[in-house]
Amino acid sequence: MKRGTPGARLGGQDARTAVLAHRARALWLLGYPEAARADAEHYAREIEHATTLMYALNHASYTYLQCGDFNSASALAAELDALADEKGAAEWKAQGLMTQGALRLLTGKPSDAVRLLTTGINAFRLAGATVFIPRYLTYLATAYTILSQYDNALRVMSERRKPWIERTNAGARLKSHG
Repeated sequence: MKRGTPGARLGGQDARTAVLAHRARALWLLGYPEAARADAEHYAREIEHATTLMYALNHASYTYLQCGDFNSASALAAELDALADEKGAAEWKAQGLMTQGALRLLTGKPSDAVRLLTTGINAFRLAGATVFIPRYLTYLATAYTILSQYDNALRVMSERRKPWIERTNAGARLKSHG
């Protein structure tokens, strides 16, 4: 590993890489897609630590997706998929599948999107992860809508709202007992 912290060696990711990943997303949100793409490419190539590289590839692929550079996003998501397979990293594999599903939707392939998103979301949940699932459920519902599968789209959107409703109800219960 060329750089990094001892914590990254124990299974986490390099802190500098994490900051750069989020900076790239912020640059895109602020209207600087070229700078966001430059950041994404910069940090995704410097790492010699598998977990950090998977983290960087995941964030860079989604940054490219947001910037509309679907070819670069697809290449990085495919690289993440291959590395996750090699390392047996189920959560990262699932994130790569979800990003590839979103890319298929955005490039006019809703049937492929449904397959990849469903597989990715289920695998992500099996790994015990929940972050980002609402984002990808939105892509999945959109794909179902394009395919005129409205019942499936409504089911997915209902599922997307479920954690929010549960948190709201839990908060109301706490207030009533306070």
